[in-house]
Amino acid sequence: MSGPNQHYIPRFLQRAFGIRQRRSWIWQFGRGEAPKHRRIKRTGASDDFYSAPLPDGRPTLDDAITKVEQQIASTLRDIRAGHPGDPVDAKDAAAVVSHLATRAAHVRSTFRDAVARLLERAEDLFADPTNVEAILGLDADTPNRLMRGAMAKELAREPEIERTGFPKDVLERVGFMLLQERRGDAAGQFGAWAEDVVDAVRSRSGDTVSDAHRRGLAEVLKSSAFETTLRTFEWTVERGPSPGAVLPDCVIVAFDAEGNSGNHLVVGAVGMHAVVMAVSPEKLLFGRRQAFSLPVNLDINEVAVRLSRDFFLAPRNDAETQRLHGLIGADLGPALDESLKSAFDEFQPKPAEATQSELGTHGDAVGWKPTLELDYAVCLEGCGDETASRTVEELLRGFVHTLANVLPLDRLDAITVSDDYPRALRSVDQGYDDAPAVETVSTGTGIGVARTVTVLRSGVVKGQVVLSNAVCACLVADDRRVAEWGVHILVDQFARVALLRMVDDCLPGHLLAPVKGKLTGWLYQVADGVPFTYVASWTAAAVGNGPGMAIGQRELLADSLDRLRSRASDARGAYRGDEDAGAFLDAVMPAIGEVLTFAARLAGHCAAAKVPVLDSEGILAAALVRAGLGRWFDVYWADLERFRCRLGRWESFEEFLAFNRHVERLLWGTGMVLWGDGDALRFHLVDGDALSGSGGPGYGWSGFWRHPHPQRAGLPGGGGREV
Repeated sequence: MSGPNQHYIPRFLQRAFGIRQRRSWIWQFGRGEAPKHRRIKRTGASDDFYSAPLPDGRPTLDDAITKVEQQIASTLRDIRAGHPGDPVDAKDAAAVVSHLATRAAHVRSTFRDAVARLLERAEDLFADPTNVEAILGLDADTPNRLMRGAMAKELAREPEIERTGFPKDVLERVGFMLLQERRGDAAGQFGAWAEDVVDAVRSRSGDTVSDAHRRGLAEVLKSSAFETTLRTFEWTVERGPSPGAVLPDCVIVAFDAEGNSGNHLVVGAVGMHAVVMAVSPEKLLFGRRQAFSLPVNLDINEVAVRLSRDFFLAPRNDAETQRLHGLIGADLGPALDESLKSAFDEFQPKPAEATQSELGTHGDAVGWKPTLELDYAVCLEGCGDETASRTVEELLRGFVHTLANVLPLDRLDAITVSDDYPRALRSVDQGYDDAPAVETVSTGTGIGVARTVTVLRSGVVKGQVVLSNAVCACLVADDRRVAEWGVHILVDQFARVALLRMVDDCLPGHLLAPVKGKLTGWLYQVADGVPFTYVASWTAAAVGNGPGMAIGQRELLADSLDRLRSRASDARGAYRGDEDAGAFLDAVMPAIGEVLTFAARLAGHCAAAKVPVLDSEGILAAALVRAGLGRWFDVYWADLERFRCRLGRWESFEEFLAFNRHVERLLWGTGMVLWGDGDALRFHLVDGDALSGSGGPGYGWSGFWRHPHPQRAGLPGGGGREV
């Protein structure tokens, strides 16, 4: 009969474990307390554990459980009457085990422990901004599932954004990049909010778990998937252990496919291959999947006690039960921790790839071996008389021979040194049709002195290094700093040759292959080779005056930022008159490429040389702010470093195309947004100084722009990165 004193381990189960002389009493061994001699009437029970009486007298959950108990008690008596080895009807066994294990307080307490552990892990996670950034997906180049869902909800709440006409994927890219640039602020705000949520959940977790257990029991009384699984087992009565079985608060012990014992809540119905339940000190109910066998020399009492949470019950207080007393819960906590270990794996920051800090250790990471045979030409133009030319050639060949001990230089096609460097670039036979013209940088940008041009020779992609004779003049200079600068340039170029080999080994068939997708390929013409500029600069930083070289690189980047801003302003002004989107893009895209190149070179050098990116006078910082890119640089740098740490381990060409987003980011700064992938691209051009934040998607011009087919993607490309 139901009432306030509600047994979660029913009396009909406990009585078989009662003290022999006084069956209404039992020994309870509680964790952290002395053994107690207790009345069964008050053991394994709690007031209103399942439900309190309802004012209108309607049946409660406890009433429903009491109604089922009569049949379960009768079935259990029949099972106890069996002899060891007797089979048990699967339907009867499953009903008993499912009912008794599911209703126990152990279930509620274990779930409460799991929630507490989850909240502790969440609290630790949110306390670290790096973890918060990973949860938000701000440590990657594309948003994760959580971030995409959040942005989709935000867009749905802002109908005016949809009226701009921008596709959702464009808005997603813009929003994600802006969040990344403000990742510190976003992580801090989210972390504080998440901690408040954790505190609120913790304060309600006890009631929440209890209510969930009650609702679950109500469903189990109607239909139980756990019981359905147990009906597929083979069931028998087995002899209990010689000292006599004890009754754990978990009621049953589960076993997985490998025979490992575990809490049935942790093992789960799918992984469960066997169940053992003590029905009396003398007998066990054993269910198993076909052909499963229990481990040899299994101590079922010890296993059951170690998986209990609070107590176990027994008919005796002797040396054996006292030994077991100290083992309560020994395996339950670790099992819960293990089962919850992967709860936040999706949002944990990925372990950093092994980084390299010395020239040549890139090769160690990917299994490079010294280049044993080299077959390349040296062409010298205007390098002095025969003696001087011979000296330069010997110096270059000696340098290549030394560097080939640590870098794979078998893709070196030729070295050309000329006193007319621009003409030498234009004269390179690239070896394939529709090769882009190779031009040096414009006079407004600086003076180019070195470039590795991607060429095709007998079906093999190689690199031809073209140098101004000024570089070789530096190599033989008496001034050590000047000579180091020349060596620095050479290391940078030969690192690019080595990278050609790495890409072809890792992703064969991608070098010089057209990029799929017209917009993707067009953007990639600007991003092509940018990450390798970072890697080459990082490698070359081992040579020369790190702080001194950073000064010039900062100046180049600051100048390129101002140049981009000026060209964008002029191009928008011209567009007002001619409405020629192609002319606008022709003006700003080369400037965007310069910014990406100089930023990658500076970041790679500073990362390896361990010198600050920003100058103490604040010149570069001011240029970044003027360009509206004050927070962009760190995002770009993080993507470049992530790329470097994956050298030779790239899984797809998408890791290269990821840098297209930085081309788009700088293009957005000029006021231009492009989307689509057909013969004509949609565009919107803001009328105003977008780089400083004025203007908006509703104020400007929209239209279509027909773009040329993308050139082949050379890595680094023939029209690519120059020193």
